[in-house]
This record gives sequence, C-alpha cells and structure tokens, in this order.
Amino acid sequence: MVKMQKKLESEAEARGRARQDELERLQVEKMRLKETETWIAEQNELVKKRHRARIAKEKQLKEEEDRYATRQAELKSLVGEKKRLEETEAWIAEQNELVKKRHRSRIAREKQLKEEEEADAAGQLEDGDKGTRLEEEA
Repeated sequence: MVKMQKKLESEAEARGRARQDELERLQVEKMRLKETETWIAEQNELVKKRHRARIAKEKQLKEEEDRYATRQAELKSLVGEKKRLEETEAWIAEQNELVKKRHRSRIAREKQLKEEEEADAAGQLEDGDKGTRLEEEA
C-alpha cells in the first residue's frame, strides 16, 4: 500500500511536472506567437509604407507623363502654326514679287510711251522743219 501510494504520488508528481512543462512550453509558444504577431504587424506597416510610396511615385510619373503629353501637343500645335506662318510669309513674298514685276512693267510701259511721244514730237518737228524748208526753197 505504501508502495502503491508512493507510486500514485510519483505518478501524480510526474503528471504535475508534465503539466508544468506543458504550461511552460505553451507560455514559450504564446510568447513566440506574440513576437511573430508583432513582427507580422511591423512587416505589414512596412509593406503599406512601400505601397503608399509606390503609389505616390506612380502618381508623380503619371503627372509627369501628362505634362509631357500636354507639352508635346503644344509643340505640335506650334509647329503647325509655324508652318502656316511660313506659308503665309511665302505667299506674301510671292505677292510682293508680283507687285514689283507689275510696277517695273508699268514703269517700262510709261517710259516706252514717253519715248514714243518724244519721238513723235521730234518727228513732227522734223516734218515741220522740212515743210518750212521746202516752202523756203520753193
């Protein structure tokens, strides 16, 4: 009986130690889980921070692309306007050349008419002088 009681006590003691060991193991596991949970929370915050930074960077790049596209459209418009201005300047230069040509032609005609009038006047004077000489001779 004493043996049995000692055996029972020994078994109870062993069970108590096993429970104690199990409790310690569970407490260690609980601490490890808390540490893991803390680490995961920290990692989640880092991921969120990187995600926000990436989104901000993408937004900035999108804004830069939009500004670039707007600038390209403005430049394209300016190139079109420059081409139109060059065409207008070429047309004006052509018109100026036509005006100069007409002006030179008009001046040449007026000069020719003046020369013809002077030649006619000189011819009439000569004819008038011949007529007077013929009368004098006759």
